[in-house]
Formats: sequence, C-alpha cells, structure tokens
Amino acid sequence: MEQTIRPRPSAVWTILVGGALAATSAATFAVLDELALAGAATGIAALTLLVAGWSARQMGAPRVRFVGSLLERAVDAAILGSLAWALLPTRPGVAALVALSGSYVAAYVRVKGEGLGFEVRAWALAWPLAMAALTVGLVAGAVEAGLWGAAAISIAAALARSLEVRGQGEPA
Repeated sequence: MEQTIRPRPSAVWTILVGGALAATSAATFAVLDELALAGAATGIAALTLLVAGWSARQMGAPRVRFVGSLLERAVDAAILGSLAWALLPTRPGVAALVALSGSYVAAYVRVKGEGLGFEVRAWALAWPLAMAALTVGLVAGAVEAGLWGAAAISIAAALARSLEVRGQGEPA
C-alpha cells in the first residue's frame, strides 16, 4: 500500500511566512554588509519557497501557489534590491540590478505567455538555480560572480521562454 505525503495547509502557510522572514533577514544583512549571512538567509528563503511550492502542488492549492509565486518576486526585490542599494555604483551593484531585472522579465514572460494560452515550461527551475548561484556566491565571498550567475540564469530563462512561445502556433 502506497502512502502519499499530504501537507497541511497551515504548515504551508507557516513555511511561506518563514521564507518571507528569511528574505527580510537576507535584505537586512545585505545592507549591513554581512554578505555571508545574507547568502545563508537567501538560501533559507529560497529553500522554504521551494518546499512551500512543492507542498502546494501536492495539496492542489492554487491560492497557496499564487502566494508562493508572489513571494518569489518579493524575495527577489528584497534581496537583490538591497544588494544593489548596498553595492552601487560598483560592478556587483550593477549585477544585482541586472539579476533583479532578468528575474522579473523571466517571470513576466511565463505569466503573460500562460495568460494568453501558450504553454510555457522552459527553464522551470530558473529561479531556484539563480537563487542557488546567488547563495553560493555570497557565502563563498564571490559576490560579483554569484550576482552575474543569477543574472545570466534569469536572462537565459527569459530568452528560452520567449523562444518557446515564439515556436508555438496561436493558442486555441
């Protein structure tokens, strides 16, 4: 007899709140120039949002998935925006702005394409990969490399999703 894991809705909401708190911590650490701690908090925020998203899919809870998606954008804004604020006008500050812009464009292309009836599945793991690159870069002291890595992943996702939509016929 196969047993499936069914997360409780209250647990998923708790995880989402934890992710928001971790993102707030990451932003605070970034502004305080504690970049290794910002990286650790970024990793925790991304991991909690991934767990919450998986749990929401298992539960079949579209509202929780919606909130999780909103929190991904909020995490991007909080962490990358704080890093840009703290690091501009240096190259890492510019990289933070490019990563933030790329992430938002990639998310927009997916949502807009799906809203118009296209299938947009390309680079489904772009956000977690970008957050992983950022986390590793911050924790390892390779801040600029982590930021440019996150930027490259986000921009590649936006391009791949755009090309995926371009290659489809008009939706039915």
